[in-house]
Amino acid sequence: SIRLHPAPTEVVESYHKPSGHTTDNRRAIITTMSCKKFQVLPNITKLRLEAIFHPKFENERSNDASIRNRMLDNVSSQRGYLEASLKHSGSLLLWSGRQRFYSKNSTDNNFTRVGELLLMQHFARCFPSNEEERIGNNDGGSKDDAANTATESIACRWKEEYERCSEYIHQNRLTCSFEVVTSVLGHHGDLPKRDYLILIAVADRNGGGRFHSSNELARLAQKFRLPHNDAWMFASRRACESLFEAYDGMREEGLAGTVIGRLDQIVEHDEEGGCAKVHSLYPHDIFQGDILEGIVIRYVPYNNTPLVSSGTTTGESEATSAGKNDLNEMKELSNASKKLLQLVPPSRELDTSSSSVSLLHNDSDDSIIQRVDIRELAQMHDFEQQVENVLHSYHGANLRRINRWSEEAGTTSEGPSSEVAAKHINIVNIANDILASSSGKYDQETLKIAELIQTLDRLNIHASYRILTEHAAIPSSSIVGDGGDGEERQRRRCLCILHIHHDSSFAKYNAHLRREGSGGMMLFRGFSIELVCADDETDGKIDNPPDKSLDWNNSPMTTDGCEELNNNVNVDEEKLMLKMKFLPYMVRTFICRNGLSVLQTSGAAAFEHHAIGLLSRWQISDASTKKWMPFFGGWAKYCTTVATKSNALLPPLTAQTYLHHYNEFETRFANGEFQPSPPSLGPNSKFCGLVVVVGISKYELEDLARALSKELQCSKVVDDVNKITDKDLLMSMQRSRGGIVCMAEIEDGIGNLRKLAKEKQEAISVIMVEGNLETLSTSDRRLRKIKGMMQSWRKTKCNMLLDLPKDATMQLDLDATFAYLRMDATAMAVVAKLKEESNGHTPDERPGLIVYFPSIPGSGKSSLCKSITANTLGMSNDRSLILKEGDQVQGKFYNVVAKEILNKPASVAILDKNVPPSSFSAVHTLCIESKSIAMPVLSNGMQDTLVGVHVYPFSLPYLAVCMSRVLKRKPKSHNGKLDSGTKNACMVVVKFYCFYRNMTTDVLKEKLMNIGCQATKQLITPFFKENSLPSLPVDLESSLQEAINLQTSDDMNVCKTSDEMMNDVEKKLRVSILENQNYIDNLTTSLEESKAFFVSETSKAIASLPDQLDTTNQLTIPRSIKIASLDFDYGAVHGVIKDLKMKCPDLEKYFAHREEHKMNDENDKSQNRFITSVHCTFAHASQVSQASMLASFKHLLDTVLEVKATSIIFSDEIAAVELDIPHEASIPRPKNKFAHITIWCAKEIEAYQSNQLPEKVDMNAAKIIMFEQPVVMRGTFSFWYD
Repeated sequence: SIRLHPAPTEVVESYHKPSGHTTDNRRAIITTMSCKKFQVLPNITKLRLEAIFHPKFENERSNDASIRNRMLDNVSSQRGYLEASLKHSGSLLLWSGRQRFYSKNSTDNNFTRVGELLLMQHFARCFPSNEEERIGNNDGGSKDDAANTATESIACRWKEEYERCSEYIHQNRLTCSFEVVTSVLGHHGDLPKRDYLILIAVADRNGGGRFHSSNELARLAQKFRLPHNDAWMFASRRACESLFEAYDGMREEGLAGTVIGRLDQIVEHDEEGGCAKVHSLYPHDIFQGDILEGIVIRYVPYNNTPLVSSGTTTGESEATSAGKNDLNEMKELSNASKKLLQLVPPSRELDTSSSSVSLLHNDSDDSIIQRVDIRELAQMHDFEQQVENVLHSYHGANLRRINRWSEEAGTTSEGPSSEVAAKHINIVNIANDILASSSGKYDQETLKIAELIQTLDRLNIHASYRILTEHAAIPSSSIVGDGGDGEERQRRRCLCILHIHHDSSFAKYNAHLRREGSGGMMLFRGFSIELVCADDETDGKIDNPPDKSLDWNNSPMTTDGCEELNNNVNVDEEKLMLKMKFLPYMVRTFICRNGLSVLQTSGAAAFEHHAIGLLSRWQISDASTKKWMPFFGGWAKYCTTVATKSNALLPPLTAQTYLHHYNEFETRFANGEFQPSPPSLGPNSKFCGLVVVVGISKYELEDLARALSKELQCSKVVDDVNKITDKDLLMSMQRSRGGIVCMAEIEDGIGNLRKLAKEKQEAISVIMVEGNLETLSTSDRRLRKIKGMMQSWRKTKCNMLLDLPKDATMQLDLDATFAYLRMDATAMAVVAKLKEESNGHTPDERPGLIVYFPSIPGSGKSSLCKSITANTLGMSNDRSLILKEGDQVQGKFYNVVAKEILNKPASVAILDKNVPPSSFSAVHTLCIESKSIAMPVLSNGMQDTLVGVHVYPFSLPYLAVCMSRVLKRKPKSHNGKLDSGTKNACMVVVKFYCFYRNMTTDVLKEKLMNIGCQATKQLITPFFKENSLPSLPVDLESSLQEAINLQTSDDMNVCKTSDEMMNDVEKKLRVSILENQNYIDNLTTSLEESKAFFVSETSKAIASLPDQLDTTNQLTIPRSIKIASLDFDYGAVHGVIKDLKMKCPDLEKYFAHREEHKMNDENDKSQNRFITSVHCTFAHASQVSQASMLASFKHLLDTVLEVKATSIIFSDEIAAVELDIPHEASIPRPKNKFAHITIWCAKEIEAYQSNQLPEKVDMNAAKIIMFEQPVVMRGTFSFWYD
């Protein structure tokens, strides 16, 4: 590798031309110029487009099928053709010639530096110093440039060609956009085989921004040997249909080689002569690899095709002619691309023949570009500095210097500016001043850009303007009015990078242009402009003025901005595009990479749910789903075991480095590791219980613990003995599930294990691993502590205390440790004792039964359950009856019930509790953990009931009966405190009724069928006397509907409901029910009849319980959505807080006192705790229905939204970061008025209580600290489930 001298950090006050370097290649380095040295900008006289990329297409997320049909119809009518190109996975780079490199929203960063380096290396590869060939050097841009037949033979060095191309792009005001594909700027779908870049767009900034057609782009690329993409042209309907059929057939398995081969095949076998292919200098399968992100399919209208009505012969003839011209041109470009590929074959490497001079002795040696390997640089700790050093060593002292400003902050990189300077860099004010001027001194380009900026401001589009000042040496020949003496001059330019924060803003802006019908400028992505100052004009320092011959009122800009936007046919033709991705790429990036945060914060089960949710959303076939799910399970195992260990050969596992680990895992998975557990070999094959392996260091114990788990067929390995719960212990005793192996260091302590042993001592075994304490490098005090704790471990009550020698932890790897357990006499004896003891335990593996009530208060469930015993149900002595009344259970109901059921396997549990839809998943989990079958109890007479616009599965008479029964309870007689003495008792019943909002009877029954280990019948008890009920009295029906609508308004925040409104409706309900009591009482059957039926049917269900579950088809319940959330990275949120703490002593003190709370469980409300699952709740299940949640947020799942953190509000009880959520049509507003991220809660304080913080600020019960400038944060939409 080459070690480089660092670039100078001081500001260079004078400049000179280094020997051996031309003047138009300048490198940008960030200066440290202070505000005092910065001169206030003079008046802005002109605005110039500096760099632009394609606007956002409005139909990128439209329906796939509809776009396909529109494409096919247009091709059939010979109005255009389809172009397919490959999607290379990389980073966007824009180049406006010379050293003017930009990323999407910035410049002078590592992305632009690496891109610049790769572009020069591309020229070095394409134009080796020893090459002699026929090349074209005509700048006229004719069609024959690519295949120029001039016979001049020259020895062409890459640098001359690079500078020729650079100057051509600069002088013609072009912007070339590249996809930079490299392994050092973050991981995408695969590590590219070689680092490279691909030209994907060319913009002509003259006249407002016209983008080159595919043919024009290819001509320009071939003229200078720029690396354009592979592109296929399909001009017949049959060929286009074959294209779509090919994608559909390869979507789930498509790799670059097979996709390219199939597209080539369509072109080769086309009988109508309407297909062609232009070949890239960088074939995807050779340079990037076989993992292909996707193909981009664009509809391209033929050049100069008139817009005529169908049936016009002239129009059809002209369209056909235009099509032939385009096709012929594409075929010419195809032939030229083949010739170029022969001249620059993929096998050609960089020419390093001139690399004899050591850089250490000559920092200005041109050959450094050819010699440097960016992958080697990336291995250095100061990678970004090294890349900058390379470019500085190449360019020398003539560097473009960049000084950063921010309009919002009014600061430079050194600190705040003066108010005067801030005033002069307010871009919106500048635009308004330009448009308000009547002097006529501003040209059309300036006015159009100013108009765009003003429009963004008036539309309240979220845009940021980053101000940069550039100091650069320019050749005198480029300066207007200069005599061309060859001397370089210094010029300062002021630049502005415009960043549109949200994609929906593009549609909003375009809609405005359509409404206004004016020739406004398009809103580009990668949008940078130059602010030309009066001094520059005075000095003549305008090095690339716009073409004065252009008529801006009839330029391509106004056509794009006005005519196209007001002509729907043309808009459709120009903008139809499909981005079609392949599953192998999506699996890697969207599941394995993006799912890392889910895996690391919520565990393997949540990750697998994330994976299957995406596969379902992508409509992946069952066959592919079955193929991939074991792979994802293996990835989860790898990430939570192997990837957590330090490895000198692999970097830490992050989203930026995941591919190194993915490739390692893929190899090991193919070799049989991390596979799903094999099926049980017999009733006694799996170990039951908990094995705790104790030693000095967990690191030394890891392979031993994993080997024991494999030998004993345990379910999992745990690395913290203090996190084992009594529920974990009970579940480990199920033979079908398998036991647990836990690693423990002596210093972890035995408190939790002692607590577990009080009830289940017989399930715990402890293995002490011998260790030489005398060799431990530690203090005498700690050594005495370890010795004392070791004795405590040995005295711990457990079923067995066993010993293993130190050798058990000294084996080479996991395989060697596993072999040791089967060969060493002591280890074999330990394993044998564990198996023998486990085999002596015969747990009851029969399934149990859980009876539950998806109902509302007053439905009669407690009356049905009252006085039920095992005898009344005809149960034998080999099963236990567990009867639990919800209102009598202390603690979390389902946790308490789960422990009791697990303690009494194969039991029958009757849950005397209302179980609304939000609790269905809890019942399902309970059934799965206890291996129980679920039986829901419903009432007859269920029917779909429409109230307002919402449907419910229970009738209004059912609701009236339930209310009546609640009101008949004497005050203070009900364990759940819901009786006639309860304030708003009727509205409580209504609230439970509304839990079933937007759920039909069929949907409810379908959900209930999917709860439990396997499907069972639903018990329908008698409730109404007759199936056909008499009509409700009008006043009763009206009161019930009014109550439901009021509760719905409250739940969905439609309007603010006061206590007075609730009280008024409650009174109406009570009066109406009392007046119609006879009607209500005559609706229902007797309690005795209902109870007799319930007891009889439950007894039958118990008697029919199988001895063994059918495990081949266990049910999975669609879980109820709890919240729609925007999830953030914990580290990013606390990074923002850390920056603010440094500036605010009060905040620093606040969090310093809470530092110790970081180790507490965020879900344990008995402790002070930090919230680690940082998120902003957009909607809660209590606010909107499940259907509304899906309709509003499903399309946003896994998409990223940028928000601004504006302040931190904190009290003694809770703290939160306030957010500013952008106003976008496609993004619903959060239901809470105070959008925030809760970051800390005191004990017994719920996270939702942070909604009260703004009010507490008003009452001086909380403090608020505003950010000097809002901080942009990126969150990802997700659903959280109950």
